[in-house]
Amino acid sequence: VVVALAATESRPDLATLAAIGAAPATRKRIVVAQAGTIVVIGTILGVLTGLVLAAALVLFKGNELTQVNPLWTIEVPWLVIAAMAVALPTRAVGAAWLATSSRLASPAAWPGEHQLHHVTSLQHAGPAPM
Repeated sequence: VVVALAATESRPDLATLAAIGAAPATRKRIVVAQAGTIVVIGTILGVLTGLVLAAALVLFKGNELTQVNPLWTIEVPWLVIAAMAVALPTRAVGAAWLATSSRLASPAAWPGEHQLHHVTSLQHAGPAPM
């Protein structure tokens, strides 16, 4: 969702890049880099949060019990975490690459922009004749 929102908000910036002559591949690389950055940061924060919450649960349950229970230990599935840390960013970057069009839609086709363009064109038209 965050990647989609960021891509939507960057449309005017991509249009500006196209207007000054940036190649479609350059615009695609920007979108892919943005998606990759968001997903890598999200993956790192998600893994760290999960590990901290798991440790807190084990410590809480360990202190709650009167006897030490060997079942309450932390076993980190490093292979699964490593696979997800590689797979999630790779899929997100691939999806961003495939979803980003080489050609941009005209600004009139952007949602919400039509009303803004209509209002500004009315302002430039001057006062209505009486």
